[in-house]
Amino acid sequence: MGKKRYAIHRDFRLMRRFTPVVNRFTMPLVNIIIRMLPKFTSSMPNVRRERLTIPSFDKKPVKAYMFSPKEAEEKLPCLVYFHGGGFMIRGVFTHYTNVRQYAELARCRVLYVDYRLAPKHPFPIPEKDCFFAYKWALENAEKLGILRDFIAVGGDSAGGSLACSVGLLAKEHGCPLPCFMLLIYPVITDEMNTESMRLYTDTPAWNARLNRKMWELYLNGAKFHPPFVPDAAAPAYIETAEFDCLRDEGKAYYDFLLDCGCPAELNETKGTLHGYDFFRRSRITADSMVKRVNALKNAFYGASQNSSDA
Repeated sequence: MGKKRYAIHRDFRLMRRFTPVVNRFTMPLVNIIIRMLPKFTSSMPNVRRERLTIPSFDKKPVKAYMFSPKEAEEKLPCLVYFHGGGFMIRGVFTHYTNVRQYAELARCRVLYVDYRLAPKHPFPIPEKDCFFAYKWALENAEKLGILRDFIAVGGDSAGGSLACSVGLLAKEHGCPLPCFMLLIYPVITDEMNTESMRLYTDTPAWNARLNRKMWELYLNGAKFHPPFVPDAAAPAYIETAEFDCLRDEGKAYYDFLLDCGCPAELNETKGTLHGYDFFRRSRITADSMVKRVNALKNAFYGASQNSSDA
């Protein structure tokens, strides 16, 4: 039986032929290649960056960047951001471009965390790295120029799972919860029992078969705890892609937040697949960036700060 055909928007037609190979041998090779590629492929003169090192739970250093509006000297809200990549792949230029836009257009600082990767560092090491980065931001808010009461978390794909895990670990450790979550086509649960998981077993970019392999390599036999915990929930913006096996997980988490009384916004993009915002010139990508920035501005400054263009 041949592959199914999906009504993927023409803006993303190049992705129709791309499906990654996920195993413990190829992932390190992919990361070697990514390490040789430029992180910053476009100029953003209104954003400055600073390289940081954050001590994690085991005292091992975790690399990070702080992005800030260039002229900002006052304390600002902060988004602590975790990149996607199946818990195994390094961030790429799209991640860096996005977070720099969030810093400039939502007028906030963005702490981009280069957490340790599976399969060399399996669960729970990546989520602990991310939680300790969030905790470090809380504890060093004054020095970092951060408004301590306005620290959000965010991530795309596996980074969305890590952002949700921060809330669980904050509850467990008695820390303040994030004020907001920015979740872009997020991984939510390892149960893989949704309709979109059953439908999208051969979609380009990402699919249920790859998702199952991801969980096997990341968990390495450990038990995962999905974030459906009411007193660890925070207001959120959740974005899903139409032809993505993760689509219904994002929708289920949105419904859960509403049931908990948490304000939540759901952006169900159409004609899209996982990682579609790699294509910067698409109108669909541009519209989603506007929604993301406005959600951050609303969380940090109130709805009156929203803008129609990003």
